[in-house]
Amino acid sequence: MSYQEGIWNDTYATSWNVRINRLDTAGGPAPGWSGAIYACDTSAAEYGPAGLVSDGADGVYLSWVTARTDWPHPRVFVQHLDGTGQRFPGWPATGIQVCDSDSGQNVSGNPNEFFPTLASDERGGVLVAWDDQRYNPSPTFSAFITRLLGNGQPAVGVGPDPPRTVAALAVRPNPSSGDLRLALELPREGRAGLDVLDASGRRVALRELGDLPAGRRDIEWRMPAALPAGLYWVRARWPGGTVARRIAIVH
Repeated sequence: MSYQEGIWNDTYATSWNVRINRLDTAGGPAPGWSGAIYACDTSAAEYGPAGLVSDGADGVYLSWVTARTDWPHPRVFVQHLDGTGQRFPGWPATGIQVCDSDSGQNVSGNPNEFFPTLASDERGGVLVAWDDQRYNPSPTFSAFITRLLGNGQPAVGVGPDPPRTVAALAVRPNPSSGDLRLALELPREGRAGLDVLDASGRRVALRELGDLPAGRRDIEWRMPAALPAGLYWVRARWPGGTVARRIAIVH
């Protein structure tokens, strides 16, 4: 079963805010998602146009604009959610402001930011581009771009790609009769575990891996014999979040 995310603005139970949901092909919530999630925990107006892109490990980045930090000038914010809709460690409930220039740094005196666009950096981070009026009077804009790592920190300097900030997981074979070979790569040491979730999000198998060093390891895991054929999610847990892969069990 495949899944699709949707992002939109609404005023449900608050002022304007950005909401996101992940649905399966039948229109139901994906495992771990109980319904639409607010991207930003604030009573201020958060509005679009919003952006959405995968982090390459079952999570998503989303962007929007708000004037709550520099009224009345809109600024671009980004949030990072894992595959179950939870914020990644290091990402505040209000999102991260991607540009810290203030009015004194803006030649035009009009530091408006609009139209954020997101793209994966193929390393677990995100590229954020937007239109900016800091150097130009309205209606002229300049284009700016920045790069954030998976933990929300800015990528600084030019050189080799930084280390991964999210875990990577591969599951073989797929489909499988029940004997799985997993390749799990952690960007740093930490206590890890594995879960198998059915299509409703219910955990049907569990394996604790204990404290693991950073790096890749191969894991063999035999599914319970009583597990019915069907579609499942194999999820790896570690202190930096979760990563999941969809598999089919056949008999």
